[in-house]
Amino acid sequence: MIEEDYYTKVEQPGYLKRVLYGDSVAEYSIVLVQKKDQKIFSHMKFHELWDYLLSLNCQVINQNDKEYIYLKDEFKTVSYDKENGTFLIETPEYVVRHYVNEELISLKVDIFRSIDVTKNHSMLEYEDLNITTPEDCKFLASLNQMNYSRSGIYRSSIEYIEPFEVQEKTKIDYSGHVYDLCIPKTQNFFANGILVHNTDSIFYIIPTNNPEEKSPEELWDLAVNASESINDLIIDYNKNTLLPRCNIDPEDNHTFFKTELLMSSLLLLDVKKNYAYKLLVKEGNVLEKPKVSYTGIQVVRSDSAKFTQDLLREMIENIILNETIPNENKKDKVIEVINDYRNKIKEHINNLNLNDIGIPGKWSKDKLIINGMKLYNQIMNEEVFSSGSAGKFIYCKFGKDFGKDINGICIPYSYDKDLLNEKLISNKISIDENKQWDTLLTTTCHRVINLVKKLKKGE
Repeated sequence: MIEEDYYTKVEQPGYLKRVLYGDSVAEYSIVLVQKKDQKIFSHMKFHELWDYLLSLNCQVINQNDKEYIYLKDEFKTVSYDKENGTFLIETPEYVVRHYVNEELISLKVDIFRSIDVTKNHSMLEYEDLNITTPEDCKFLASLNQMNYSRSGIYRSSIEYIEPFEVQEKTKIDYSGHVYDLCIPKTQNFFANGILVHNTDSIFYIIPTNNPEEKSPEELWDLAVNASESINDLIIDYNKNTLLPRCNIDPEDNHTFFKTELLMSSLLLLDVKKNYAYKLLVKEGNVLEKPKVSYTGIQVVRSDSAKFTQDLLREMIENIILNETIPNENKKDKVIEVINDYRNKIKEHINNLNLNDIGIPGKWSKDKLIINGMKLYNQIMNEEVFSSGSAGKFIYCKFGKDFGKDINGICIPYSYDKDLLNEKLISNKISIDENKQWDTLLTTTCHRVINLVKKLKKGE
């Protein structure tokens, strides 16, 4: 049972709930749609589906920078009930979209099939259909090869899901709406024939006495009871108070909370979709060892230097999410780590071990990277880099003029240290230690540092 003072504590500072919105698929992604009174499914792109719903005079509701269309019986789609191993065909609770101007991740499973998703979209790994990220997913669940006809797809042709290995992951520039469906029972749907997860998530702290003395199973039971109690309260308020006041039939209201994750500690940065947590239990299954998961933070970004990733991991995993270190001591611990890494970068530069401190980049659009690669070709008198090449960027100081647009040099992943040292000296080039350090100590690092400075005893 929830403790008697839960509802008092949960409103106090330090116990406020946090809402982290699930993310979405590109507007040209295809969803299976069975329109009202039709027997077959047709392929519709999400933006076409949205326009179709508008043509039916469906109401658009704006909430938290997102647009929602709540559904009655306008169409049905296919989702997968993993508990029973069967397909579910029903009307989603709503369709939601919001506008983004950011990189998407394109996941290609074969020459005919791929899906473009936002970086934080929840994917489903085929083996156990557990939630994973686009960066980490390996095998995706896909609809079987169905019988297509000019008019659509028949129910009988949807038989099973099968695994498709992710062959390629590519970042693409995208400006436009991204879409999601809400199917409460299964929390998933098919886009481009690939099974993806849906839900918005609420992370909240459950005030409880001496949590360190409770087992993960006991804490999980508390979390489940809390979500069920919250669900009951919201349903009761909606049906008996809110909806009657709005002259809305309470029977049209459906609310569903499901406990998916239990974590012992959580880091939320002051920017949308940047957080990390130490996971104890996932969908009722206790992990053998707590696992730290990241969303948005540069630890999981391929364009970040390994040096930066290691620094963030050190601060987040070993200090901020470490429950054994009192909050009032974490600031000093972080300062120690920063000073240690400041000395490490000196060692890397002195020994010309540049792979870890170099900033990954490709010869594509970034002039900083392209010019750095051209400079390396010039001093080596060899075309090591060309269009599409990848390398590591290092800021430099110059004893002679190489041009106003030259700020540093790109180093290949494999290089001869002695030869590089000789060429740098003969061309009067030295590594700008301060500039490289300032760049590696990214905005995310500063956010983590500022956050730990605000931690107080007992929070």
